[in-house]
Amino acid sequence: MSHYRMTIREETGYVVLDSYGGVLDPVEWQSLEYVDWKSSGDTRFAPLASAQGQIECNGFWHADPPKADKDGIWIPSQVAKAPTLARRAQGVGANVGRCRVIELQPNSYADALYNSHLDDNNRLNP
Repeated sequence: MSHYRMTIREETGYVVLDSYGGVLDPVEWQSLEYVDWKSSGDTRFAPLASAQGQIECNGFWHADPPKADKDGIWIPSQVAKAPTLARRAQGVGANVGRCRVIELQPNSYADALYNSHLDDNNRLNP
């Protein structure tokens, strides 16, 4: 299967999304189940969709069998707690892979530089 290429990205390679104009209750992200997943710094993740539909953050290449980071499975317990966030992600109309709320804590400038890294999240996508 070929991957859809958005024509809107042809000129710059990226798209700037509009700000959400609706009302979002902080309870949506505050009530989610977060997992410690060390990416950099003091960060917690609350997955809304994952490779297996479980509350975990592994890359889809860790699934059995490994798969590209798409066709994520929405996690019913998380979506029930954050329906507006889930609808916002689904409203783009894209094939969602991992979808998660990321809680970042402030870092010093030195820590931010130390923790900077390139991600390889799409290693199985062409």
